[in-house]
This record gives sequence, C-alpha cells and structure tokens, in this order.
Amino acid sequence: MEIKVNHQSIEGNWINPNSIKNPQTLVLGSFNPFENHSKLVDYYYGRSSNHFWRTIAISINKNEDYFFQKGSGFQRKKEIMDDRFCCLDVINSITFSATNKQVLDSYLKKEIYFNFKDQKIWAGYTDFQRKDRIHLVREYNQSILEFLKENNSIKRIIHTMGANRVNSKGVKPREKRLNNYGFDDFFNELKSICNKKQITINYESWSPSDYAIKRGSTPKGNLKNWLELNLYLTD
Repeated sequence: MEIKVNHQSIEGNWINPNSIKNPQTLVLGSFNPFENHSKLVDYYYGRSSNHFWRTIAISINKNEDYFFQKGSGFQRKKEIMDDRFCCLDVINSITFSATNKQVLDSYLKKEIYFNFKDQKIWAGYTDFQRKDRIHLVREYNQSILEFLKENNSIKRIIHTMGANRVNSKGVKPREKRLNNYGFDDFFNELKSICNKKQITINYESWSPSDYAIKRGSTPKGNLKNWLELNLYLTD
C-alpha cells in the first residue's frame, strides 16, 4: 500500500520565486504536507504557530500577527520579500508505503498531517507502534536548481533545517544508494551551481518551528538576529 503526500505549495499553487522582485537571499526549508481536510496556508512557514513571519514582524516593528491578518497577510509577505528574500522547500513529495493500509492511514494522521515534526520525514523507515514498518521515499525539488541557474539576483542561501541536517561537511541522510535521486547528489548539484554563480551558502541554521522555540534549541534572540542579517531586514 502506497500513499503519496505532496507539498502544500503544489496543491495550493503558491507563487514561485520569479514572482518576487530581485530576491537576494533564498531560504530553504524541508517540507509542508498537504492533507485534504486541513486548512491550507498561503506560503512557506505559513502556520501561525511558526515563528518565521512572527519574528520578521517584530524586526520591522510590527505586531506579531502582522503577516497573518486576513485579507492582507499574504500581500504584506510579498511586499517585505521584494528586494530581500524568497523561500522554497527541498522536498516536493513523499511516498509512504506499508503492508497494512489502516496502520499507514493512522501513521499519516498522527505523525504527518496533525503532529508534524521534521525528523519524521527524513527517516528511511519507521516501525509505527510495532504494528507495521512504514517506508518513506522523498522526491526533491528540482525547481530549486533550475531557479538558481536562471536567477541573477540571489547572493546567499540559508536554510532552516538545522546544522545536523545540512552543514559544510554534507547532508543527512546522504542516500547515496539512490544516486541522482538522493539528498546528497541533490545538494551537491546545488553547491556546484552556487560555486559557478558565486552564491554564498550560509550553513548557520535556526529552526523557526514552535517545537524548536519551546524546547530551547532555537533561542528567540538568535533567530531574530539571524533573520535580520540574512534577510536584509535592517537596511
């Protein structure tokens, strides 16, 4: 039994980086799963519990909810991104497979759709509640590579996946057995493009997730300083 879960950007037809005027920084995240019965967000880091847009609002002396106001929130995001930054996630979709459909449905509901944490989607497999083994196959976002090849304004890349996931020594999981379809080869291609176009990859990483903030692995002050510097918020 297989179930393919697409990124919300695919199902929600989010704007692409070419719709943003002269972005200088590309922010890379991991994945935002689409589920039929859940409310769609309008852009990356769009859950109101996430601290990405909340921190940006504070940095520009606005209320924390500035980018989440109905009717104006997305336009405000677009305005602050112009001449500054844009966002993309490295995973387009994940195919989950198991022998038991009921167990697979339960796993997706409890661990992916409604209790999503990044570490869940980076595993090769998980033994869910000792009932069945769930296997994961990720499809990486090739449009990131195409965008970087064609774009002439990006000067810097940062990521929100954590230094254990992506750093100057490599990525985890490497997935070497997948050859051109693995994370290692995908990121090596990205680095090659950046080298040719003199784009700097900043490997410092702070997760803006509510989970990271609450457990203290991302101090709010560090996140604020990091975003202000890399997203040109204080110009």
